[in-house]
Amino acid sequence: MRRALRLLCASVFGISAQVSAQGSVPSIASSARVDPSREINFASGVWPARVYVGQQITYQIGIFLTDDLRARLRSNPQFVPPDVRSVIAYDLPSPARLGRRTEGPRAWDVHVFSRALFPVAAGAVEIAPARLTYQVPLSTSIFSREESHSSRSSVHRVAVQEPPAEGRPTGYNGAVGRLSVRASAGAPDARVGDPFVLTLTVSGVGNVGLFPRPAMTVPWGHAVAGPERVSVDSTSALITGDKHFEWVVTPRVAGSQTLPEVRYPYFNPYTERYEIAVAAPLGVRVQPGTLAAVDAPLPAEDTRLSVRRTLRPDIPAPIPASPWFWAGLAVVPMPGLVRRFRRRSRPHRLVPAHDQLKALASASVPDLQALRRATRATLHSRVPKTRVPHGMEGPTLERTLRRSGVSLSTAKEVRRVMTELDEMAYAPGRSSAPGLAHRVLDAMQKVDEEATEAWGTASRAGGLALLLLVVGGSGLRAAQGDESATIFAEGVAAYDAGDMAEAMERFRAVGDSRQRSADAWANVGTSAWEAGDTALAVEGWQRALRLEPLASDARARLKGTPSFRDGWLGDVAPVPVNAIASLGLVAWVLGWGLLWYGGAMTRRVWWSLGVAATAGLAALVQSEQLRGAREVVIQSRSSLRDIAAMSGRPVATILPGETAHVEHAEGAWVRIRLDDGRTGWSESQSLRSLEVPSAR
Repeated sequence: MRRALRLLCASVFGISAQVSAQGSVPSIASSARVDPSREINFASGVWPARVYVGQQITYQIGIFLTDDLRARLRSNPQFVPPDVRSVIAYDLPSPARLGRRTEGPRAWDVHVFSRALFPVAAGAVEIAPARLTYQVPLSTSIFSREESHSSRSSVHRVAVQEPPAEGRPTGYNGAVGRLSVRASAGAPDARVGDPFVLTLTVSGVGNVGLFPRPAMTVPWGHAVAGPERVSVDSTSALITGDKHFEWVVTPRVAGSQTLPEVRYPYFNPYTERYEIAVAAPLGVRVQPGTLAAVDAPLPAEDTRLSVRRTLRPDIPAPIPASPWFWAGLAVVPMPGLVRRFRRRSRPHRLVPAHDQLKALASASVPDLQALRRATRATLHSRVPKTRVPHGMEGPTLERTLRRSGVSLSTAKEVRRVMTELDEMAYAPGRSSAPGLAHRVLDAMQKVDEEATEAWGTASRAGGLALLLLVVGGSGLRAAQGDESATIFAEGVAAYDAGDMAEAMERFRAVGDSRQRSADAWANVGTSAWEAGDTALAVEGWQRALRLEPLASDARARLKGTPSFRDGWLGDVAPVPVNAIASLGLVAWVLGWGLLWYGGAMTRRVWWSLGVAATAGLAALVQSEQLRGAREVVIQSRSSLRDIAAMSGRPVATILPGETAHVEHAEGAWVRIRLDDGRTGWSESQSLRSLEVPSAR
């Protein structure tokens, strides 16, 4: 009981000694020696003076200014902190309010600068003096000359020792701090042969970036170490944060499985003893699969991911990428618009001239010249192109009627009656052939019936032919020659033989020559994953999935990679562009077809055109997303910087295999944004584009 109480007190008071450095009254404000005769004092301090490797040292600098001197200063004092080697440093936030120090009759406001230092090796850490320069006016006049002054702080030495060997537990790898650990699975429902991500998160007080990776054993699967992600919180007196260790686990046995508890030994410098953080056992439900046996663990050589063994033809470019598609969309409205315009210009199908023709035909002895004029007026009102002055040839009239959709027999009949009318109208006796007026009336009635119907049939046939031409223009391309198929087969053979480097090279050669080959890129990703190249694996699977959004193998494997977001709003939505574009095309043709048939913009027409516009917009958005013109994959671990230069301050860490969106390019630097909000500048040579070309 006494031992536990002593350890508790040591923990509380050991931490509070450092917390006080960033509390309401910084330690430097109360502990520094000041000269009461000086208007400005400059001091520094470290806490504690003896630490263990990996334990935080809090270094503070205090600038003590009197109210009178602060009022006289025309510029702020210039402070240069020391450069400390063999440590990892983090700047700590300044206190929320200024400290206050009083010695006798004089008082100073205390400006504090704090930095957390983590030694990485045992020995003595020497902290050089900091420098302070400032200029003080010799008088209160604004024209007074200024006198320069400088001050230096003290030199500090901190003794750093290794954690004790006595009591060191098995499996200890050098973690120092006050830690906790937890495990989580990216897919609580897994499937045999399909990898998922297992994450172990170590959290607590300490130098988060140097926490070592714990040992991981999965009895019912094959685990491969993945990337590490670090998040540091420097907003308090003690540096805290999380370090996420990832493993890609491929289950080999179906059923309800349990990941055993993970024990993470560490040394607690505040209690000065070794402790063990424990992650509780994690349950995972494994469904049967086709990539591995479900009743027993497979041999090591059979735990590899499967590859595609047949090289299919290249995936054709999406329909919206074809100019024929847009040309067809532009032509489809024309028949409907022309029909509607003609209806507006001719509100009645039968013009008054037809009524006059009927009246003349009913007379016992019709006026042949009046009958001829009425017939020509009626014919012209129905087929405007037949309006030709005297001298129209019979074949010309017949061809004009045929082009307007009139049948051959009706066109010949019109030609005969028009010839007879011309002959009778100008004959010396002006005698009429029996029944001529009625034959003229019947011929004009047939023209009125056939011209519109035949013209509409021809329009529909032309529109259908145009639609078939548009769809046919976006058909599948022919398969590549035997050379690509031979290289692909060699890659499959090398993969089966376990030569991942050779397989990766072969598949990559096919992918580079046939950039819309989903099979080649899928196998590039699989072979690269087995070879340990996470960045190339992500690139291959991403390209394959962008070519085939419904490919289940590429999507399932990307779930085990860093930063991939699945789902309708994820990186690659599971919707093919051609399906959306086809829906829009059908709605577009239907809408304009309804306009042609009815001659008015009805509600059905508006609804059809609205669906077409929505589907077209969705197709464009999905096509742009699948093209990936501004998407990149990180090739190597590096830091994002706040400006486009090596001298820029690191603002975040990026890992191989993560994907990002390009916001801006400037020379050899690119500004990228990751899905979790990290943004900054990276060298373009460490990035690789995921753009999928629309054609070879």
